[in-house]
Amino acid sequence: WYLGWKERAAALLAANPAEVNRRYDEGGLTLLHIAAQKNDIALAEMALAAKPDVTITDNWHDSTPLGWARFFERKEIFEMIQHFEAQQKN
Repeated sequence: WYLGWKERAAALLAANPAEVNRRYDEGGLTLLHIAAQKNDIALAEMALAAKPDVTITDNWHDSTPLGWARFFERKEIFEMIQHFEAQQKN
C-alpha cells in the first residue's frame, strides 16, 4: 500500500476479503487500525468496503479501530467507522 501499489492492494483484498481482518506485527493491528494511525482515508475506505470485523482489538492498547481513530483525533475516519457500524446493525 505505502509503496504506491494501491490498485494491487485493492485487487488482493477483493480476491481474499478475509485479509481485511489480518493482524499485523506484534501490535496485532488490522488495516483499519493502521488507517486510523496514519490518517489514511483511502486505506480506511478500502478496508471498510471489505466489511471488516470492527470489534478486533490491538495487542498494545486493547482498542478497536474506532478507539484508535478517537485517540488520534481522526475525525473523518472515526465518522466513517461509526457509519459502517450503524449500517451493520440494520
